[in-house]
Amino acid sequence: MPATSAKPLYRLLLKKDAMRRQKNREASLAKNKALAQPFSFHERDTLKARERATNMDDIDDTMLHQFRARNIPWGILIPRFKMMMERDEHEREQRIRRNAEQTAKNSKLPPRMQAYVDE
Repeated sequence: MPATSAKPLYRLLLKKDAMRRQKNREASLAKNKALAQPFSFHERDTLKARERATNMDDIDDTMLHQFRARNIPWGILIPRFKMMMERDEHEREQRIRRNAEQTAKNSKLPPRMQAYVDE
């Protein structure tokens, strides 16, 4: 058996390839990090956030909680929803019936069948 067959050449190739990939990855990450800049609106947003925070100190608690709507009562909400669903279903049935009538009115028999009916 040749001496070259006993050497783990394939494993060495795999190891070199893995090291090359790792170096390329690290170089790409470093390049991206060097080129990375914050978005153009980042500074503007941070300034607005700071401004809002300072303005929040000036606002009283009474101004923050002036209006809060109550929940819709269950006794009103459920029947109203059922009415809406029934109305929608009724409109849907009417639309289907109207479309069926329109289609039936516009439909024609094939010419030979029409000739038979006319006789």
